Amino acid sequence: MINGGVGYKDVFFRVMGGGFRFGPDDFWTGFRGSIAWKFFRDLPFSLDLGLGGGYAFAKAPNEIHKALNRANGKRYVRSYNYKESLDISAEVRANIYGVFTQIGIPVHYFMKHDEPTVLWQVGYTYKF
Repeated sequence: MINGGVGYKDVFFRVMGGGFRFGPDDFWTGFRGSIAWKFFRDLPFSLDLGLGGGYAFAKAPNEIHKALNRANGKRYVRSYNYKESLDISAEVRANIYGVFTQIGIPVHYFMKHDEPTVLWQVGYTYKF
């Protein structure tokens, strides 16, 4: 996952993206962006409040569907499961010495398929 951003004083814009690929029908990818206001920016601890949006897509093999297609000799069902979502969310992010945790509550889904109710991240950010 990669996380980058640009800010001026207390307002900043951040973009994030990442993914994994294990095979042709076994991967996930996601992208998020947010604009936020940073509180306590001159201290080692800071709190960010903002609005963000993101897109996620994932595919995973479904062995039952593959077996059903093999047994019938034709493709009746997809041989994989998928999830896809596109949302706008309210976000809160807490940082201390570069370690952060972020919680996002989706307020609107433009596209949803098994959508999450809370988005959560934890990680480390290096500033320069």
